[in-house]
Amino acid sequence: MKKYFAILMATLMLLVLVAACGDDSSGGDGDGLKHVMLLGSNFGDRSFFDSAAGGIALMDAQLSDYVTTEIVDVGPDTTVYTSAVLDASDQNPDIIIVGTFNMNTPVREAAPANPDINYIIFDDAIDDLDNVYSILFKVNEGSFLAGMIGAEASESGIIGFVGGMDNTPIIWDFLVGYILGAQYINPDIQVIVAYTNDFTDPARGKELALAMINNNGADVLFGVAGLSGMGVIEAGAESGVWVIGVDGDQAAQYEGRPEQEWIISSSLKNVNNAIFYAVQRTVVDGTFPAGHDILGLEQGAVGVVIDDNTRRVVGQEFIDKVLAAEEEIRSGSRQVASAWDISEAEVAAIVASAS
Repeated sequence: MKKYFAILMATLMLLVLVAACGDDSSGGDGDGLKHVMLLGSNFGDRSFFDSAAGGIALMDAQLSDYVTTEIVDVGPDTTVYTSAVLDASDQNPDIIIVGTFNMNTPVREAAPANPDINYIIFDDAIDDLDNVYSILFKVNEGSFLAGMIGAEASESGIIGFVGGMDNTPIIWDFLVGYILGAQYINPDIQVIVAYTNDFTDPARGKELALAMINNNGADVLFGVAGLSGMGVIEAGAESGVWVIGVDGDQAAQYEGRPEQEWIISSSLKNVNNAIFYAVQRTVVDGTFPAGHDILGLEQGAVGVVIDDNTRRVVGQEFIDKVLAAEEEIRSGSRQVASAWDISEAEVAAIVASAS
């Protein structure tokens, strides 16, 4: 399955032709179009959920002979997520897509009662239901490369990490990779860690980031906090310190704004491509990939942005070192610890090693 994903990413233009030609058995005859519904929150975060919405855009562009799409913003109130998924299921779409750990329980309630609906959940895993496919990302691999860049860019030897939630493997996986990548460049690097405990509060993200800058001397910030991370970017730009974006190319998303010049890289999570892959396989190939995949650099599902800002700050010679590490991880010759695979105590030890 992972090999299939890699092939798909490498031949995306070919799929344009496949989708355009189609065949009657795939639901491409008008009335047989499959209804794909994305339920999410925090649209407009310039990262995680906007990337998911990008998967819908890909479907509209590439799979319009097979699917109709709909995006439903359920808002940030997690107490309504179960009812939102149940209400969406009552509309009887063919595929419902949801994101992250807050949707695990709602999907577990809705999926068994709606066996004719296929559910896709990204950033969390459900393995025991035949009509649920889960997508996890090896974000530790991309954040390792981001940590390398952060350590090289830092003059103080102190860098910051602002996470959206503590005690969650998803956020910890970013943190573990970031620390290990930074330590690969500077074994004595100090990483200041704080959590907003809210993915929708830019003011809180900015507050924590400013504290790291003003109280701890951090001169590179990595925000992994959804909308709250926008406050981290704002704090960095106002204070004149470097920022690393998350999930999408955040420098490009701030094009023409003052924040852009302070974003030196972004750790990528290509949610859009992963969602497109799952839906394409289901509606075109006719095989729903129940279970879960963990997708990383090898499959093109994660990565790091190298752009003019990166070159300006760390230089091409160092970028070559990042690219070499990327190839080592992709080939398997370099292993990066993952919060999904190690204990909480081991995560704590990695964090403590950089405190």
